[in-house]
Amino acid sequence: MLSSETVVWIEERVKNIYPKNKLEASLQALSQFLDLTDDNNRSIATIMEGMRNATDQQKPLLLREFADIERFMKDLLKLVQPSLLSSSPSGFREWTLRPLYTQAFHLFEETDNLSSLNLKELLENGSDNRPYYQRYFHRVYRFRNPISHGENVVLTPDDVLNVTASMLVCELHLCYTKRDAIARLWDQRDAWDAFHREDYCRKITQAYDALCKQGFGYLDVHWYADSDANTTGLTIDSLRRQTSDHLLKLLGEAGTGKSTSLKQMEYLMAKELAGKSRGMIPVLIELGHLSDEDRPVLSRAARQLNIGESRLSVLLTGGNIFLLLDGFNEILDLMLKKKIAKELELLAARYPASRILLTDRALARATIPTLPQARRLYLSPITMQARQEYFRRNCPDATVRELILNKTEEDPAYFESLDTPLKLKQLVDVAVSTHTVPEDLLHSYVQLLMEREQNEKKDPNIEYLNVFLQALALQFQDEFSMLKAQKQLAKCKMALGYTQPDTLQCLKLALDMGLLVSEETNVLRFASPEYQEYFACEAEASDLISVLD
Repeated sequence: MLSSETVVWIEERVKNIYPKNKLEASLQALSQFLDLTDDNNRSIATIMEGMRNATDQQKPLLLREFADIERFMKDLLKLVQPSLLSSSPSGFREWTLRPLYTQAFHLFEETDNLSSLNLKELLENGSDNRPYYQRYFHRVYRFRNPISHGENVVLTPDDVLNVTASMLVCELHLCYTKRDAIARLWDQRDAWDAFHREDYCRKITQAYDALCKQGFGYLDVHWYADSDANTTGLTIDSLRRQTSDHLLKLLGEAGTGKSTSLKQMEYLMAKELAGKSRGMIPVLIELGHLSDEDRPVLSRAARQLNIGESRLSVLLTGGNIFLLLDGFNEILDLMLKKKIAKELELLAARYPASRILLTDRALARATIPTLPQARRLYLSPITMQARQEYFRRNCPDATVRELILNKTEEDPAYFESLDTPLKLKQLVDVAVSTHTVPEDLLHSYVQLLMEREQNEKKDPNIEYLNVFLQALALQFQDEFSMLKAQKQLAKCKMALGYTQPDTLQCLKLALDMGLLVSEETNVLRFASPEYQEYFACEAEASDLISVLD
């Protein structure tokens, strides 16, 4: 049985489709269809009884009434089984032509799954023990062959009534057997009607264009699966188009391009969807910004699409949603992280037709596993050609761009360590700021970060940040708690005789600048092993070790 919401929705659409003088008959057809829920098919029996007992004066009225009902049922069937129907006929003579009989033939064969031989035997048998819809199909079939071969068969009013009634019974039966498909289809239409596709796609493309104007640099990196022998991989958009994986994971450390790849995919999918009436809807969610709700991911997705969760569920069921979930590692609250991991497992199981792409740290750092069945993807080695293309597209200063490109030709070994999009961006930032290609990129980049932060925030704590990070690098190589970090900085502060710096604020600054990262509540680590090694070397060079000892 259809849900009450679906019934109301159908009634509203019927009012919009049919003129007032046909509305009553159309709604009657709907009510008869909705009543087909008991085993003895009472409503169809009632319909047929009225047709058998009709007088000559009642037959024209019945023909007009069933003409409207027939039209309504065809509109239903066009949506559910469009291959079985051609355009709606305009009169009784067209009504009895080949398309309708062909429809009835396929309807009967599909419903009962009969072979041609069994169908022939059944038609020749003519037993009254057959189900009602088979008997009435037989009545339609009697007219099928001569009319489908172009013979001018003259139909009496009784013949027309019989054929019309028989077609109605067949269509009512098909609508009944396909009622779940009809409900799903109307729910899909309702969900798409509620979703403002053009506005949604426009907001995504405009936001992406604004990012590009602000200096957002995208490198079309390749990703390869851990099961692939060839690590050349595919771009993120090629993965979407050329693979059918229901679940995908982009895994890697900070700066490998996971977040920017998702932004690029969202943008490309939105541009594609904007030109279609329907398609796959990209929904990009930054997991680190979710709050502790009953279903955090579904709730956020429904708000972004500006539709209710029930309609979102319909779109997910229909395979119309591509969830782009960024930064599972950035969920700091451990309990919330477990809740989201469980929700993702449920989403993956409940909606296999839609797709999910999740970004996370490499598995070695994954403290809470999720979607273990997903296809795991890693950054492919960046070619020199790709590096050069990045510099051409993202270096705004023509002179500096030429400097860097010349360096790629003269000293390709220099770029071997620049193996992530973030490092390429760092080189561009430093080179544009200093108008040189630095020999020690990491040192130059850290100094540039410190200077920018000082100029922008005017925070006096930045003056002490470098030495505090050196102290942390000497003490910790892996993860460390916020409490241990503060103790180490308090020790450093006392040893150096500092009075002003706020150690907690220094840690927050390091997190904001991306030098430290936090993947669990109150648990820190250096954003990359290179940063930890850099600050440890700086500590040795400044003899901080002896001061702290």
